[in-house]
Amino acid sequence: MATDKIRKTRRRYLNGSLILCTEYETDTGKVLLTDFMPVGQEGSHVVRLVCGLEGTVRMRLSLVVCFGDGITVPWAEKPDSKTLVFIAGPDMLVLRSPVDLQGEDTQTTGDFTVGKDKCISSVLSYRLSYLEHPAVLDVKWTA
Repeated sequence: MATDKIRKTRRRYLNGSLILCTEYETDTGKVLLTDFMPVGQEGSHVVRLVCGLEGTVRMRLSLVVCFGDGITVPWAEKPDSKTLVFIAGPDMLVLRSPVDLQGEDTQTTGDFTVGKDKCISSVLSYRLSYLEHPAVLDVKWTA
């Protein structure tokens, strides 16, 4: 994730956990970016939440997917408007996000704006490619 013209950045782990919270302050507002891997779920997932704290902040989601130690560029498909699937050999990544995503060269990007008290979640899930897509995680954030 990125934003334009960051004035101040603050990072911390939430209450001694492995939940990383990054606060970005810009000329137009402030957002809290929270990254974590939920436990007790089937498969592996990385959850990223962007929540508006003040004003509005323009953000960009950017993802480059390579398998096999960065050598293999995957085949990509978009089964619905909120899901992208990347497959290379036995590996599969599924990105679910409400952000409108586009392919640019070998990366996936999407621009969005977050306002005060609004949250955008993106979930990147790994699974073996011969299995069904991982279940959708119900991501809710309460601080």
